[in-house]
Amino acid sequence: ERFRLEYVAEDGTQKRPVMIHRAIMGSIERMMAILMEHTGGRWPFWLNPRQIMVCSVNENVKEYATEVQKTLQDEGFFVDLDVTDNRLPKKIHSASQMRYNFVLVIGEQEKQAGTVTIRRRAASDEQAEQKQTTSL
Repeated sequence: ERFRLEYVAEDGTQKRPVMIHRAIMGSIERMMAILMEHTGGRWPFWLNPRQIMVCSVNENVKEYATEVQKTLQDEGFFVDLDVTDNRLPKKIHSASQMRYNFVLVIGEQEKQAGTVTIRRRAASDEQAEQKQTTSL
């Protein structure tokens, strides 16, 4: 009404157009930008596409690490596997840099006990990571 827009309809009469404004994508983009800024790239677990990294200590536990990855993926989690020849501290550091929420470390003891050692991402880079062992 403010712009006094009109058009001529097929029957020759003048009609006022109706415009509906929807800004769904703009709202989503703003929300994502606020979330990224607020979390500093440390996404909450439910939103993070990099939820869990499974790291094997050596070649002997590669099969068990793959089994753990498959079990967690079957439960619906986003799980990646690092069975490279890199040393364990480098694997953990790399996973931390990529902002994984959890790093599961698997060595000979974990394989024999059927467990994993969980390293939880710290709330800030200065805090030490918490560790605990649990069975699947």
